[in-house]
Amino acid sequence: MEVGDFHEDIEEFLFRHFDRGYDHDFGGISDDEVAEIERMVATVSESLLDNVGELGMALDFLIVAEELSQVDDWKSGYTPGIDRDDILNRYDTKDTNTLTIRYDGDQYGIRPVQNEVRDLFIYELRRTNFPSSPGHHTGNWPDYDDLLEHAFRLSRSGRFEAALRLFDVGMEKLEEKRYEDRDPPFGTPFSDIVRDYRRSDPDENGGLTFQAMAYGYAKTEWSHLSFRASKVRTGSSRQNRCTQFSRTSAAGARSNTSRASAAWTGCSTSPAST
Repeated sequence: MEVGDFHEDIEEFLFRHFDRGYDHDFGGISDDEVAEIERMVATVSESLLDNVGELGMALDFLIVAEELSQVDDWKSGYTPGIDRDDILNRYDTKDTNTLTIRYDGDQYGIRPVQNEVRDLFIYELRRTNFPSSPGHHTGNWPDYDDLLEHAFRLSRSGRFEAALRLFDVGMEKLEEKRYEDRDPPFGTPFSDIVRDYRRSDPDENGGLTFQAMAYGYAKTEWSHLSFRASKVRTGSSRQNRCTQFSRTSAAGARSNTSRASAAWTGCSTSPAST
């Protein structure tokens, strides 16, 4: 499956944070800014297989910088030379072990973005080797000062271009988890049985069947374990089953020797007498 197959998922993520009306124009990015983008992407690409979390951090910083640029003109264009001190002196930060910037009464944190990035890579882009513990990397954000500085130096066009290139790197280097299709598809015995098994009364409950199936599934899937089934209360009145025996069968059912000969003859319209 090619990167283009996931284009819509990536675009949907980006436009949750960039202005929906933004029209990307790579041609409007200066050569100096392109070089800045290339340095950022190269930093992530060179160590990606050893530190996949660095990819997420780069995207986190880009998104936070973009969201701040929408409310603060300081980040409206390409500004080379910005460093960590400039950023932290410009903005107040929340006292947490991750980077959360406060500006004009709102908060812009990398942790919520990292959660989104993780879910996107694992569930939508099928890169299941993307780190599933976002707190580990966001808690060590000072280790990625160079990526923070790159993200805040870039213009909007530069951030969008950098994000696209980072996604390309991730899609190329991270292994896709693929599931083979089956034609015809596998049957659905669980739902078929619950829906179609013969009941003795149209209003009979299906809970007992479901419980039996759940036990059977667990016993088959984890055959090396020992299971103990709790007692299930499945009396006729509880299950809405038929309760009327034929007289001869009911009489025989009172004895241990002929209990198995008892048979239903039909459902009564009122509870059976005892």
